[in-house]
Parts: sequence; structure tokens; C-alpha cells
Amino acid sequence: MENFGCPVNYKKLNAPLIKFYSIIIAALLIMFLLADWRLPVYLVTFDFMLRVLAGTAYSPLCILLDGVLKFFKVCPRPVDAAAKQFAAFTGMLMMLAVSILSFNGHMTTARVVAAVMLAVVLAEVMAGFCVACRVYAAYQKLMTGRRVSGNDIFSE
Repeated sequence: MENFGCPVNYKKLNAPLIKFYSIIIAALLIMFLLADWRLPVYLVTFDFMLRVLAGTAYSPLCILLDGVLKFFKVCPRPVDAAAKQFAAFTGMLMMLAVSILSFNGHMTTARVVAAVMLAVVLAEVMAGFCVACRVYAAYQKLMTGRRVSGNDIFSE
């Protein structure tokens, strides 16, 4: 990740925890897209807000997943937290948009935003492609007029 301008803060997060969190988010987004089930969207939005604003220690879903991972003796794999925090922040904004749009009856727009969110989550889960890292690097390039690091924003 360091090759294309990912944010780095040297704090660590448990990679398997974040990966399983993303899988659950993807499953709930699929339920919303296929069945118009709005409750999971509202719950995920609330969980994202807790995770982003207070930390993973206050996220009910992260607490549950941490217990499950410990029960199954999945070894923690620390990764730098900054890119994951940036991705969580953008995910929180997208889920807020989906929640507000669906609550106000704008279901087509809510589905489009949810589908984009699902595509981003699946890119990370299935291919390890961090869209938030590319967005962050592109933003840095735009703001500074030069590349932050690496050969190109879209290559590893």
C-alpha cells in the first residue's frame, strides 16, 4: 500500500477484523439492494459512526467480530490504521447518504450509492484493491500538484 500515497499514522488495526467487518457490510448492502431492507442500512450507519468517531472499541459489530475471531483463534495481523480509517470515514459518509436518501424515500438514488459502496467493499475484500487509498493519493496529487509517492496512483 505504501507505494501509492496511502495515509500512514503508525497506529495498528487487526486486518482480519476489518476484512470480516467488510464482508458483513457487503452482505447487508446486498440485502438492502435485493430486498429493500432498510434496517441493516441504519444499523450499519450507526456502527460506522461509532467506529469512525469513537474507535473500533466502541463499535458493536467490531466488538462482536473480535470475539468471534478470538473464539476461532484467528491470529491478529496488524496493519497500519490510517488507510483503513480513511476508508471507514468515506464509508460512513456513503452509508449516511444511503440512510438519509432511503429514509426520505429517494430509493433509486439510495440504491445507486449503496451499489457504489458495495463495489468498493467487494474490491477490497475480494481483490485487496483499496479504492480509498487511490482516492486519497489522487486528492493529494490534486492539492499539491505532484505525486505523493510511488510510480502512479493506480498501480501498486
